[in-house]
Amino acid sequence: MSETNINIDETTMVKLKNDIKSSYGSLTNIQLANVDKKTTLTANKNSKLVIKSASDIINDVKKNAEALCKKIDTTWKEYKKFDESVKKKNEKKSDIVVKKTERK
Repeated sequence: MSETNINIDETTMVKLKNDIKSSYGSLTNIQLANVDKKTTLTANKNSKLVIKSASDIINDVKKNAEALCKKIDTTWKEYKKFDESVKKKNEKKSDIVVKKTERK
């Protein structure tokens, strides 16, 4: 497995969330006549056909977009915690090196 370094910063995370929200916003702003009467057939996990209205589909997209934004927030918080713990470990290591050097 190869390692890939990705530069992650708060600006990138905020932009990603805003892109997701604006994409969802574009979808919900589509004007559909009698939106609840327009239906589509989708297959669920048991391969049964389910009739969904366009508004149900839009609501599903909204829920998925919101869940994705929450996941981005959670991942960003975990990344920041990890980054802080690495910095603390590195600080401790540098303290040890200094102490060993002082003994000489």
